[in-house]
Amino acid sequence: MDNKKTISYLNGKAWYRFLKVIFIFIFIAVILIANGINISEGIGRIDKDKTFIYCNGGDKRIITAKQAGVYFSNYEFIKGFDYKKFYGDYYNEYIIKDILKACYDKVPEHNNDEDIYLMQRVYEIVGFKANPKKYDDNYLKEQFKIMTEGYKSKDQKISYLDYSIHLFDIKPAHTYKDFVLYFFITNFSILLIFEVLRRVFYYIVLGTIKPKE
Repeated sequence: MDNKKTISYLNGKAWYRFLKVIFIFIFIAVILIANGINISEGIGRIDKDKTFIYCNGGDKRIITAKQAGVYFSNYEFIKGFDYKKFYGDYYNEYIIKDILKACYDKVPEHNNDEDIYLMQRVYEIVGFKANPKKYDDNYLKEQFKIMTEGYKSKDQKISYLDYSIHLFDIKPAHTYKDFVLYFFITNFSILLIFEVLRRVFYYIVLGTIKPKE
């Protein structure tokens, strides 16, 4: 047997031992980074098929997050669903628009469907059709004018809402399946890639992908 084609021969070389240390260091670093990213996404992921959105007005639909076509952060509902916090966070504006479009065929008469804050304010005044509130038309017009002309920024509009009406509520559900699945796929892929690199190295240096010890 040619001793120069064995791993023992390579272990006698300083450059190989140095390269092996670098290889192991990179392998550990990649494993840690990949799993760190996976963990940072949350162990319990939002289950779009079992997270329900309750449309409180109109025909009181109950739809899933998947049906509404919305994506929620895995950390969005750690402390449960808080309507005021959720609706008042303008980073959720496009999510809220999608929810409202899925919940309501018609928006309030005075509402521009691009302005979710005005829509919220109108419902706060008039209530739902099934449970209407008593209000003065002049007051409604005045509030409409304030929201469309007086308040321009989102922060101003948000601060003016009282959230006495919830246009919708969300009951989040979590799943651990995705985390476990990504964990096994990610780590198996990394192991496979590094094993292939190791075998390619052996083939280049020793002329075989499976050298003797």
